[in-house]
Amino acid sequence: MDSKLNADQILRAAFHEDWMSEDDWMDLKSLLYADKNVSDQRIYDIMKQGEEKGYNFERQIELVREIFSQHIADIKKQ
Repeated sequence: MDSKLNADQILRAAFHEDWMSEDDWMDLKSLLYADKNVSDQRIYDIMKQGEEKGYNFERQIELVREIFSQHIADIKKQ
C-alpha cells in the first residue's frame, strides 16, 4: 500500500458520497472516530495487514462497505 495513503483517504474511499459537503464528511468522520478502537494509525495498520494477506486496496474497501451495509440493515431490523 502506498505509504502516503492516509486514514482520511481510506475512509473517503469507503464512505464518502458525492452529495456530501465537507461539513457532512467531517460529521460522518466524527461518528466513525467516536468508537474508541478507531484511529488514523489503526485504520492504516488494518489496511496494511489486509494488503500483506493478499487483499488489494479496492477489495478491502468493498469488504468494508459490505460489512457496514449489513450492519446498517441489522440496525434497521431492530
